[in-house]
Formats: sequence, structure tokens, C-alpha cells
Amino acid sequence: MAIGKIAKIAIAWTFIISGGLYAFYLAKKDVNSNRVLIMKAKKRIADKEMADARAAYEEKKVKSASGHDKSTP
Repeated sequence: MAIGKIAKIAIAWTFIISGGLYAFYLAKKDVNSNRVLIMKAKKRIADKEMADARAAYEEKKVKSASGHDKSTP
């Protein structure tokens, strides 16, 4: 059974579209994984900054409670 010219073109377009959709899927998956890594890094930085701020606040609170803080009159 011979395949006609239009059938060959349809088959070729099917492969082209399928390949394009798969390439889009792979690119989207890669972008999403990079986005997740960036969000995790930003979360770690924010958590570290919050911990540092809390430690500085607690240290200042302890100094002022013990009367050793020279910045108060």
C-alpha cells in the first residue's frame, strides 16, 4: 500500500508538532526546577537574616536588662 503525498506531509507534521511539544515540556520542567532552587535559596537567606536579627535583638535586650548597655542614659 502506497502512502500518498498528503499523508506523508501529515505524518511529518505529526512528528514535528510532537517533538515541539516535548521540547516545550522539557524546557518548562527545567525552568520550574531552577525556579524552585532559587526560591529555596531565597528562603534560606531570609531565614538566616531573621535568625541574625532575633539574635541581635535578644543580645540587646539582655544587655539593657543587665544595665551594661552604654547607649542608654
